[in-house]
Amino acid sequence: MGKIRKCRPVKLICGFIYSEETSLAKAKRLLELRLGKIDFQSREFAFNYTGYYESELGSNLKRRFLSFKKLIRPEALPAIKVFTNRVEDKLAQINFERRSAFSVQRVRRTQNTERITPNEKNRSINIDPGYLDMAKLVLATTKDFCHRIYLGSGIFGEITLVYRKDSFQPWEWTYPDYRSREYIETFNRIREIYRVQDQKIKNHIPRTKNQGPRTKDHAGRAFSG
Repeated sequence: MGKIRKCRPVKLICGFIYSEETSLAKAKRLLELRLGKIDFQSREFAFNYTGYYESELGSNLKRRFLSFKKLIRPEALPAIKVFTNRVEDKLAQINFERRSAFSVQRVRRTQNTERITPNEKNRSINIDPGYLDMAKLVLATTKDFCHRIYLGSGIFGEITLVYRKDSFQPWEWTYPDYRSREYIETFNRIREIYRVQDQKIKNHIPRTKNQGPRTKDHAGRAFSG
């Protein structure tokens, strides 16, 4: 029987799709307040793989990735996805108020009866959180499918890339943009940052003889396994 071991912390990443740099800047500020310091930011990529987001976010979309210095427990991913959805909602409300104010000014100038309503799609940015470790890249999603596993809180997890032959590699279900050389090079760079962090953690773990890892029973009492 295999021993139950404590899972190692993983590297939190976020991908963004947006049309305006101001939306990205606002999202980054809100995420840093909750998730801590950013230690890597990719260059900006043109997001032209699909027109799915254009009705909400506009045209000439851009993509950028970043990672956070503080490592997380893998089981924290659903809560982080719920939080990033709330950030999207908050920025959508700001975008709605800005568009509404502009609409009022336009109506006053032209007597046009057109109005911006809350029912319209006002999202200004799409945020995709996930994590990577030495073996894989995992993305969080609200959409179920045959290759995704339920994680809790209405969130599913997908192993989007696997690390083998000295690089991340796609699966048959991997989105076209995540298959691109530019994205894979980005995740390889983040993985190297994580490798250094993980090695430091390994070097500081005390080693004891004939003693299993400390854990807790169902009542929350600590004991040695």
